[in-house]
Amino acid sequence: MGVSINMKSALNDYKWVVRILNSSETKEHLECTEKCFNLWDNKYLSSEITVLEKRFLRRLRNSFWSSYHQKRIFIIFKKKLISVVKN
Repeated sequence: MGVSINMKSALNDYKWVVRILNSSETKEHLECTEKCFNLWDNKYLSSEITVLEKRFLRRLRNSFWSSYHQKRIFIIFKKKLISVVKN
């Protein structure tokens, strides 16, 4: 069983969103990343896909949100640390 073209596209787009997430250094950039990911989520998880493909995409989605929340906490902590050091 081969990988469908839709799944290849979903994986490539997911990798692109993760690269954006990894490069995010501000809260505003993180919000833009969230919007990009929501577009990915709507595009691929709302489409007609098999149960196996949907399960795979849900794992990617969960992985993204885990990384997103870790990044958000890091950015908040970094901002607070910088403000404490300046004072």
